[in-house]
Amino acid sequence: MVESPRTTRRQHRKSLAEDANTAAPSIFRHITTVEGLIHFMELATLNPAIGSIVQTLTIDFKHMVSFSVSQLRAALLIVPNVQELLLYLPSPVPFGLLTDIRFRTLDFIATNIPHASLVSFLSSHPTVTSLVLGPCGKSKACPLAAVSTPNLVALECSVGCLSATSYSRLSRLTLDLPEAGVHMPTIIRHMTNVSSLSSLTVDFFPDDFDIVDAIADAIPQVRKLKLVEKKKPTVRVYLQFAMFRMTLTDSGCHTASGRRFEPKAVE
Repeated sequence: MVESPRTTRRQHRKSLAEDANTAAPSIFRHITTVEGLIHFMELATLNPAIGSIVQTLTIDFKHMVSFSVSQLRAALLIVPNVQELLLYLPSPVPFGLLTDIRFRTLDFIATNIPHASLVSFLSSHPTVTSLVLGPCGKSKACPLAAVSTPNLVALECSVGCLSATSYSRLSRLTLDLPEAGVHMPTIIRHMTNVSSLSSLTVDFFPDDFDIVDAIADAIPQVRKLKLVEKKKPTVRVYLQFAMFRMTLTDSGCHTASGRRFEPKAVE
């Protein structure tokens, strides 16, 4: 005997009710499929504690072809106490996706959403202290220049978006180089109000020979330094890099000009 759709729906609702009543609410929620998102919403609708207790929410849809904006927004609205939000979505991302989404004590955001779609959201969450940003998007100038982030202490972003953020209080900074044509030492030398910066991670190209000199000049107080070499097509790179007399020793590193620079950790 084939069960009717009505019987199947009734059984599904009964199963959901049982799951909602017996599920142990968790502060962590990691969602990577639409089915997982729908299931979470159904459980949280029957047992609101399942949504209200979530503090760390990861939604990773970046490998999907598309997703339902209304479902995603509905899911974000039932987790008001999220403190750490990791949100990765496929392109294109609707501009108003995060409009009127509010979290009471949001502290950390990591996302690949274009920055133009983050302006209003970040403006309404001044509690954010840590921010990990993906590519800026199609804007010529980073839209985040219009956003105040008074409590920001940790930032990861493309080098082109650094000037758009409030980095005077930063203690940790990671700068990504999106493409060739950007001279990281020059960017660093133009950084101001970075006296609180103690941890720095930067991309550089093999022919950025003065990268350590630039850091020593602009941010001498940095205590943890990580340099990430990115490949750049050039026939002279390795010959020239061999001539760049920088040696790392137990006591620190010596720059091409002979200066000693002593961060606690160099990678």
